[in-house]
Amino acid sequence: MSKSGMMAGAMALAAVASPAMAQTHGGDQPVRVAIIDIQPDRLDCRDDNARLIDVTPELPSGMREAVGKSGRTSHGVVVATAFVEEIRKIDRTVPIEVYTLNPFIKHGGTGEMMFSKAMLRKGLENLEGKGISIAVTTFSVSDQTEGQKIADMFKARGMKLFAATPNETNDPGIYPAASQGVIAIAQDGGGRSVAKDRRYQEFTKFVFPGSYVGRSAEVVGSSFSTPRAAAYAAYMDWKQPGISEKDILATFDRTGWEVSGMPKGIKFSGGKELVEAVRQMPRIEAPMQIASRDVDPAKPAVVASMRMAAAASGMGLR
Repeated sequence: MSKSGMMAGAMALAAVASPAMAQTHGGDQPVRVAIIDIQPDRLDCRDDNARLIDVTPELPSGMREAVGKSGRTSHGVVVATAFVEEIRKIDRTVPIEVYTLNPFIKHGGTGEMMFSKAMLRKGLENLEGKGISIAVTTFSVSDQTEGQKIADMFKARGMKLFAATPNETNDPGIYPAASQGVIAIAQDGGGRSVAKDRRYQEFTKFVFPGSYVGRSAEVVGSSFSTPRAAAYAAYMDWKQPGISEKDILATFDRTGWEVSGMPKGIKFSGGKELVEAVRQMPRIEAPMQIASRDVDPAKPAVVASMRMAAAASGMGLR
């Protein structure tokens, strides 16, 4: 994009915008993600420029002990660390904010971790206004209707949901990965990916490396391939705010590769080609947000001016 094009776009926007504007990205803004898991209280790596922000809703004082806690090598710790480490393959210095939401409550009698849709809903309300575009879920439910409701919660808040597929082909819990509007990620599993099973081919989008070897954990699963995929999406959204799901998946597809034994149309991704492609993407500042009380976007003159600004800056207005 030329400097003159950028300047023209800025001038055209300034002509119709009010003083009450705000930029949602740019400058020293961090790469952000929401991870829905048993909440990590630390990372399994040292990164002074990455921080965890807990948005799990408060329970009544008598129930606080019911919230599932995590230890150093717990599931949530590894999921969050996999995301951070994948970002660092692309960019060693960008600030990272991992918003953690724990929707699990311990069953009073058995101590078993139980998913709470109410906890998820309240936690997502806590995420509003945080600038989160990418979210990761690693849990699953077996009920299709409930799975779709979960997926719709994220969609209603403008988030692209990356969901882990099951690791075993006989696992009935395929939602929300199999729900509509979700980006389902499988793991390679040393060549034994569930994406080879016809039942999972219907909804699996891509296969990413699922092996994690850290300071205090060594595990394999789609729970760790999914945050890796989400890391590239979050970085792309950081570089080009509002990037579409179609463009994200096209980048995965262009840099991915087909593997013998895998069905046609499902590719492996997450290699050096993807790292380089995302790293080389041009940085586009987010367009200014125009206060609705000052400008009526339905007015033809305003729409025309905004389209001129978008065209001049190389961005489409939809």
